[in-house]
Amino acid sequence: LCVLLTDPRLRAHYSSEDVKGTLQLEAEGTYECSVTGLVFEASERVLVRYSILSWSKFGSFLPNSWKFAGPIFNVNTVNKDASVLTSIQFPHSICLAHEDLKFSVLHVKGNLPLIEPTSDHSGSHVKWNVTSLSPVGPIIQKTGSVEHHGVVLVYKQLGSDTNNYSFHVYLATNSSSDIKD
Repeated sequence: LCVLLTDPRLRAHYSSEDVKGTLQLEAEGTYECSVTGLVFEASERVLVRYSILSWSKFGSFLPNSWKFAGPIFNVNTVNKDASVLTSIQFPHSICLAHEDLKFSVLHVKGNLPLIEPTSDHSGSHVKWNVTSLSPVGPIIQKTGSVEHHGVVLVYKQLGSDTNNYSFHVYLATNSSSDIKD
């Protein structure tokens, strides 16, 4: 479910097939999707389609000192120019408690990676002013390890008999879209 942040009477309609979504942004305003954490700022009514992509495909575009900071998305508008979306805020999982990091976004245009500046960030989102639409996701430049906020998921997998089992431990950002992935 997505809601308009500035006027609760207006709604965005969300339909989902795993990690793909369609949002009908009903009017000018700022909308947040509670499923993915994406925030869209629109200048007019627009239908937005997006999907969550895998960093395993796009991570090779990052130079060594750059690290992904949240999910990467492919975002498109339907029958409208990309400029009707003035900004997109991407969720991130980076812990900002110990230092103030500079965020950017990886914007993949026609298989060419571009590192573009962001306009703002908070403890949970990175704001990017839309230049065009294609795969894009938040990144940071840092040479050492990066602390993330997240969740630990532990699964018990049963074997052929009751005494045969193993545990699987997964680390994920505290986002339902990452947990589903």
